[in-house]
This record gives sequence, C-alpha cells and structure tokens, in this order.
Amino acid sequence: MRVIYVIGVGIEGRGSLSSRAMRLIDGAGLLGGGARHLAEFPGFQGERIELRGGVDAFLDALSAYLERSGGRRAVVRHAVVLATGDPLLFGIAERIIERFGEPMVEVIPNVSIVQEAFARIKRPEKGLAVVSVHGGGSGRGLDGAVRRIAGHERIAVFTDRENTPSRLARALLDAGLAGYRAYVCERLGMDGERIWSGTLRRLSMYSASDPNIVILEREGRRPGPEGVEPVVPGVHIGLPVSSYRCRSGLVTAPEVRLAVLSRLELGPGRTLWDIGAGCGSVAVEAALLCRPGRVVAVEKEPSRVEEIKENARRFGAANVEVVEGRAPACLSGLPAPDAVFVGGGGADAASIMARAARRLKAGSPLVVNAVTVETLSAAAAFFSRRGWEWDVTSIAVSRTKELAGLKMMKAENTIHVVRGRKPDGGAAGGR
Repeated sequence: MRVIYVIGVGIEGRGSLSSRAMRLIDGAGLLGGGARHLAEFPGFQGERIELRGGVDAFLDALSAYLERSGGRRAVVRHAVVLATGDPLLFGIAERIIERFGEPMVEVIPNVSIVQEAFARIKRPEKGLAVVSVHGGGSGRGLDGAVRRIAGHERIAVFTDRENTPSRLARALLDAGLAGYRAYVCERLGMDGERIWSGTLRRLSMYSASDPNIVILEREGRRPGPEGVEPVVPGVHIGLPVSSYRCRSGLVTAPEVRLAVLSRLELGPGRTLWDIGAGCGSVAVEAALLCRPGRVVAVEKEPSRVEEIKENARRFGAANVEVVEGRAPACLSGLPAPDAVFVGGGGADAASIMARAARRLKAGSPLVVNAVTVETLSAAAAFFSRRGWEWDVTSIAVSRTKELAGLKMMKAENTIHVVRGRKPDGGAAGGR
C-alpha cells in the first residue's frame, strides 16, 4: 500500500505538475517539503511539515503523522512530499524509501535541475557524471567530489552555501584539474536567474548566487568510452621513467609497474594502499584504474612526499591521497584497502605486511616487490605461515644500449613480484 507520494516540482512551480500530481496533493492529509514548494499551495487544508531542521527531523515528523493516521498499513489519508525536479537525483526520495520501504512509497519525477541547466547552456548530456557536495559542511565532501570528477568529460555538481562553486574550483585547481570550462546556473526559474561561464581560475574568484548548479566540461577533448579518459593528454599505464619527476632517479620500471598493477586487481571504486610509494609512479597509474576510488600513497621521506604530490598534480591523479610517515605506525586510521602494494620498507617489511594484512579485506591481494633475497624470503615466509595462497613472478628486463655505434642489451636488476591472497574468512588470514 502506497501511503507516501514524493512529487517532483519543476522550476515553473505548481504549473509544472501533472493533473495526477495535483489530485494527489488535493487528497493528501499531509504536505511536506521546503518553504518555497509549500508556498505554492497556500490553500492546502491538511497538516504541513517544512523541511528546515534536517532530514532526520523531517522523517521523524512524517513517521509521527503516519502513526497518528492509523498506522502505516491503515493510513486514511496519504502524505505528499514535494521535492525539486527528480527526487531520486541526490534528493530526499532515497532517504524516504530507506526509512519507510519501497512498497509504501511512490516517486513521481519532474524535469531535473540538471536537465534544465544543460538546456540553458545548450550542451549535450552524453557521458554525464553527476556528483554532489551539498550538505557536506565546510570543505567536507570536496575531496570525494574531486576524485569522482577526475577523468570525466562532463560533470554536473550540486553545490551549497558552504561548498560553493568557487571553493570547488580551487579544489580542482589544487588537484591539477585545470582543463575544464565551467558553467554556473544560478537561481534557475527564479528572479535573478543567471548563467555564468568561464575557466576554473575565473570561477575560483567568482561569487555565485544560491541556489546554483555547476556544469564542468572538458575543453578541447573528445569523450572516451562512457565519457571517461585520462585528464592529461598522453597519460596511460606504463609511462616511461622519464615521465616522472624524481630527483633520486629511483622510479619503478614500466615493465615492473605493469606486472604489479595486474596483480593488484584494481577496478573502479577500489581502495589501494601503496606503502613505500617513492615518487608515486605506481600510485599515479593505479589511480587511473580505480577512479573514483582512492590510492593512499604512504611515504616516510619528505622529499619523496612532495614528488608524489607533484606527479599526482601533473597527471591529474586527484584520487591519490598522500600520507607522510613511517609504516607500519602511520597505517592506523586509513580506509580499509581492497589491495595493498608494499614497494619499500626494508627491514620493516614483515611488520608492514602484518599490519596491512589485518586491515586488508578478505579475498584481496597483497603484493610485495622484492629486490633482495632477504625481502623475497621474508614475503614467502609471511604468506606460508598464514596459509595464504601465494606466487612469485620474477621480472628480468634488458634494454638496448649504444656501444661503439652498435646496440647491445644491458640487463637491469631482477625484481621479484610476490603476491599473496588473504583467505575468505578464518583466523589465519588476519594474523
């Protein structure tokens, strides 16, 4: 039995509603929503709930009405909640369904604010991603939004009075994502409606009117599959060593990088710990594979920490988060990983693997790069003692080198890539 109708209201207000939506409102015992939507129905005779004290308080008041009206299964007069545009697009309908269950709720959508915005700027919605920083508090939610924005051709962003368009622009610029044209669609359908457009640098200094929505569109690029492609031209997996800024010259070889990335089994939305991240070559390329997930790059040397940040900015890897500190002590409090790569650690490698294993999700890989026999032995012993499934791949790379006008092959150090898989459950897997 449906007792709650969530009705989307377009920017024309009451005039945007269908005849069925109007009949549902006329027959309701309760009308809820924001002040602007409720003002469209001054003659409504039933109870009213204004959404102003937070969603939880609103849902509590809605629940109390249902109980007063004879219980959820015997409500005499249904409730209507008014929402902007499409109530399921970062709207209140999701929370209402979570609270009261699908059978009790019907959603009647209208034209969304996103659709209205694209109609105003006359741009296609193909390949569109939609994210929200609305309600995240000052600065909160921006990091996650930047991770989700990276790599998309077109993005619509719901903002609020704390996470404003200018704050969003500064966060994108700080992450090295400058190559977007921005449109700010302000007060759509209201007095003072305005469409602003410009670069992110101009947007970072612009004061927009509320409410607004930001549209970002990559400049001078064609969308790749499903609208996703690298943010910086030429970025791909297995970049040459010379692509990275690394003053020590210690960059993981591209052939080794490719082997490591394949064994980490990364995919969209996954979280990787890269421990002993060096200049960030593995972290940056892993970030391309797991967007909109995250790569937590752990590095103890301050100079290398700055190199990771610099390389992440250069390649638009906004989903790389850098943690400066010595592992394993600094691993506490990090988000639980779907995969772990230990590229450094030296004498602490065994204790680093032990700490990482406790946090690693069951069934997930832990990969160790071993240059020395001691590290190889330690990794093999670690996985064997815990009963993990494990294997070793040894990579010996030789490159051409000029000698007296001829080319010869020069071998590089052999790297042993050790992969263990944490068992699905059982005490042995987490020791």
